[in-house]
Amino acid sequence: MLARAADDRAILLVVLLGGSVALSMLGARFRDIGSAIVSGLQFVFFLAPAIWTGDGVRGTAFAWLTRANPFATLRRADEMKAVA
Repeated sequence: MLARAADDRAILLVVLLGGSVALSMLGARFRDIGSAIVSGLQFVFFLAPAIWTGDGVRGTAFAWLTRANPFATLRRADEMKAVA
């Protein structure tokens, strides 16, 4: 299980490093990329389940959003690991 966590961290490092290099190259060419990144991160923050939980929207018109939100899925998986 510990080896899998190390593999996951290595994959995350490669993906984040590649993404940051790609965004920095785009930012060097197009000056508006920085503003777009800030706006995008703010949008992702509001989608993240740190603000709301699935129990809070259950039974509302936004219940489908908890199933479609990849961040909510990651949080549920992390909670399952903590319980196990």
